[in-house]
Amino acid sequence: MKKAFLFFLFCCVTLIAEAADAPRYLAVWLKNGQRVDLLLSEKPNVKFSEGILRFEASGIAIEYAAADVKEFTLEAVSTGIKGLAAEDRNYVVNQSGNMLSISGAEPYTKVHLYSTDGTLVSTCATAGNGAASISLAPLTQGIYILKIASTTFKILRK
Repeated sequence: MKKAFLFFLFCCVTLIAEAADAPRYLAVWLKNGQRVDLLLSEKPNVKFSEGILRFEASGIAIEYAAADVKEFTLEAVSTGIKGLAAEDRNYVVNQSGNMLSISGAEPYTKVHLYSTDGTLVSTCATAGNGAASISLAPLTQGIYILKIASTTFKILRK
């Protein structure tokens, strides 16, 4: 029954991906209550094999044990990460070229950028106006985790 349900979800995501032309992100709800949002620059390839769900897009692959996934959806967004704001927060994160800009934070808030393996790749603190900038120029393509205080964002470096 579980495999049939996961196959149904797989079919739904595939159909949605084919229908949507706007930039999109993949939302994955895990059974532990966590939600992971992944910004996609192209339609994802979703595979289910041997109890593993694998999402591939832009040369990046993310895998989850199917037993850990509650549900996943493909959702349209209007523009990349521009204007992305955390719920109940005033954070705004914009990517322009090789620069990531943050605004709306409390003054002198610590900002950390991590690779997906947990390596800290950049750190700074917001200025007195709650803004900060991080250069993405030295980073390779891939997914990065931006942490502002206790809020996290997933960033796709193209």
